[in-house]
Amino acid sequence: MNTLIQKTALNESHRKLGGKMVDFAGWDMPVEYSGLRLEHMATRQNIGLFDVSHMGEVRVEGLDSVLFLQTILTNDISKCAVGQAQYNMMLNEQGGVIDDLIIYRMSENNFLVVVNASNKDKDFDWILKQSKSFKNLKVQDESSDWAQVAVQGPKAVELVLELFPEAKDIKKFRFKTLTWSSSEKPTSWIVARTGYTGEDGFEIYGPNQFVVQLWDVLLQKGKKFEILPCGLGARNTLRIEAGLPLYGNEINDQKKPLNIGMNWALKAEKLDGFIGQKPLARDMKTNSGDALNTLVGLLSLEKAIPRDGYPVLSFDKTRIGTVTSGTFSPSLNQPVAMALIEKSYSNETCLIEVRKNLVEAKIVSLPFVNKK
Repeated sequence: MNTLIQKTALNESHRKLGGKMVDFAGWDMPVEYSGLRLEHMATRQNIGLFDVSHMGEVRVEGLDSVLFLQTILTNDISKCAVGQAQYNMMLNEQGGVIDDLIIYRMSENNFLVVVNASNKDKDFDWILKQSKSFKNLKVQDESSDWAQVAVQGPKAVELVLELFPEAKDIKKFRFKTLTWSSSEKPTSWIVARTGYTGEDGFEIYGPNQFVVQLWDVLLQKGKKFEILPCGLGARNTLRIEAGLPLYGNEINDQKKPLNIGMNWALKAEKLDGFIGQKPLARDMKTNSGDALNTLVGLLSLEKAIPRDGYPVLSFDKTRIGTVTSGTFSPSLNQPVAMALIEKSYSNETCLIEVRKNLVEAKIVSLPFVNKK
């Protein structure tokens, strides 16, 4: 595994824009530029522009590709049409989550698997290992070939259509391969509508050698929409407000993916089954293990901000769960958290232990912010 700090093709662009750089999963990435709150609200009200080129991309193709992906993924790949994207999870034999990911079906037997940056090497090794028993299959790590930017917010579509007019027909969790006639040469890009902020917008995948030009054009054309470049900080607060799970917080390889709001991606009825299905089905049937817990939102009734790992207690001080993600919500102007708590807990409020202080919180359904 490469222990050297890695840089995306936009690294110098971030530094020129005054980005505050941090080590994230071995990548030199901007955590913020003008400030987390400003960047967060720009995405909620106008447009936020994110560099997500650190994500991993794995190509899976061949006549056995569908059968193979059905074996290693929880969702039903046969229901994913060409030009469609699908949320998925990849489990180990114990039912723990190796990673959650997005699958893009490029053609009948050609898929692009987009995985989390922190799990790229682990994911590729697992996929490669499981592929050995399939003859008509090719698996390749293409992460170094791709750059990716996310254009998110209520005005994002209008901006992207200035560069990719054909993107107007792309629906949610769909994509197209489109040409951008840049000043240097026409280039091919994947334009997808699979955001991670709770806002509308697009993810644009393309060649590293032209992503700086794309970034600059988006910032220039986006000035009239009050666009702001955004870092990892705003990306995190936005996804928490949207109630979206993060690998390492809401899910990991020790947890089964039950009751985190993504059960629709667990297709237990798949005839061929998938790795990790049996222990998962057992917990669901016997109402044991992770099936006893549910993911909820917590609105802190005080100023203290809950953080991941903080205990959640009943009013008799009995522990009923754990905070998985917490932050100060710029949209709601109050501290919020996501937490896994016991399904049997019926009170509408609870306590969070924040640095040895007990803070009262209201239990609410996710997401905190619903733009629908």
